[in-house]
Amino acid sequence: MESFGSRLSAARKSRGWKQPELAAASGVDQGAISRYERDLAEPLLSKANLLAKALEIPIEYLLGQAPGARPASDPVAALHKRIAELELENQTLKRRLAAIEKVIGKK
Repeated sequence: MESFGSRLSAARKSRGWKQPELAAASGVDQGAISRYERDLAEPLLSKANLLAKALEIPIEYLLGQAPGARPASDPVAALHKRIAELELENQTLKRRLAAIEKVIGKK
């Protein structure tokens, strides 16, 4: 039976992503992703869910409860991906605003 790590690695590679790209898309630390893929650690369910959403696959696949990943053309998966992208953009904009406010002495 495949491990969580091997399923995670296969799903990431099928998207053509490197670990840093998955980390950026999911919000999960790249070092943690590396440990998961090498089966040195098991993620919390919340982290596994973030990874599944970023990869546009059902969490059940990563957990070994489904035979294969949902196709990337699935509208629900596409919506999850867009939400993750918007959350990442929002975090980036907040950091930029904080930096600007710091420079102008607003906070």
